[in-house]
Amino acid sequence: MSSKPSRRDRLGSNAAEGRRARPSGLAIAAVVVGLLLCVPGAGLLALLLAYLAHRTLLRHPELSGEGWIAAAVALGLLTTLGQILAFFVWATTTEFFSTLAEATEDVALYEVAVDSGRRRLVFDGAGEERCPAYTPDGRQIVFASPQAGTWDLWRVPREGGAAQRITTLPGQEHRPRVSPDGRQVAFLYQGPDLAYGIGVVPLEGGEARFLLQKVEGLTGVDFSPDGTRLVVTASPPGRDAWTRIYDLETGGRRTLKIQEDDWEDLPQTDPDWSEDRIRVSAGHTLVEIDPETGATHRPMPGRVVHTPRVAAGRLFFSSNFDPETGREEGTWRHLLVGTLEGRGLRRILSTEIPLSCIDVAPDGTHLAAGLPSGEAGP
Repeated sequence: MSSKPSRRDRLGSNAAEGRRARPSGLAIAAVVVGLLLCVPGAGLLALLLAYLAHRTLLRHPELSGEGWIAAAVALGLLTTLGQILAFFVWATTTEFFSTLAEATEDVALYEVAVDSGRRRLVFDGAGEERCPAYTPDGRQIVFASPQAGTWDLWRVPREGGAAQRITTLPGQEHRPRVSPDGRQVAFLYQGPDLAYGIGVVPLEGGEARFLLQKVEGLTGVDFSPDGTRLVVTASPPGRDAWTRIYDLETGGRRTLKIQEDDWEDLPQTDPDWSEDRIRVSAGHTLVEIDPETGATHRPMPGRVVHTPRVAAGRLFFSSNFDPETGREEGTWRHLLVGTLEGRGLRRILSTEIPLSCIDVAPDGTHLAAGLPSGEAGP
């Protein structure tokens, strides 16, 4: 015959059940906290609560809750790793959108004195004057601007004044380079169908002729010192990068056989053909190429170099390296000058936006660049 449990037995049973609920309650709380991914440190808090629950079980082995604790530990670890990953994604996208914002900032055409860094406004039209190129006599500057509605090429006296339109094509023209005789301008072209090409147009304006059409990933062009050939760089998406030489008279082309194992994997941009060397930014570093043999030389391995230009026996380029502090900082916002071997680097100026497209006057005393509108002084 069964008898009802005494009041003391019922109280003891309820107390035991209450004790069994404590660690499970802690583990459940840990799981709930672990789900709060938006709360900083939620994963670490879940691990802490799981640890406290585990210590409780060690003191009271008659209690249960190991499964909940294991779940809390797993969820805590996943939450912590997820928040670390989220932080890196946030940091990357923040820098990306910051770069986009900088790229859309109003930019005017300035000339900068190499020795003092003093800036002088040359032209401010649509707030997007970029990619300057001096004429060989140093009297005019060709640049790209959307002031007429699309990106066209314009020329302006070096001292400033009214700009004259060079191209009137339906697409976009940019990265101009002037021939050694000052009569022709080579440029990159992107048509309405988004296909790229290389065009040449008279400096005074007129009909453009295209040497290349529908070529993906074109990144730069320059004339040979005698004006008979062009060097063209390209980094097609998903395909091998290349540097080629085109003969303006015969239309023939020759791909430079670069003697480097990883050459085709490196993005190649901003060619400059001076005297007996072609200089390009390959993999964001400076590479000198012999145009006849394809032999290469890296005068500054590991140093970030964009838009290398040579004038008056000196090397000019933009970089993220600041010689005054000895540190590399963000994007290529510092404009530097040094020897052709990259020694004795000196900072000419620093600015708030990446200096991705510059040119140097033939005498090497001044340079032209698109800088934020309103900037003045060193």
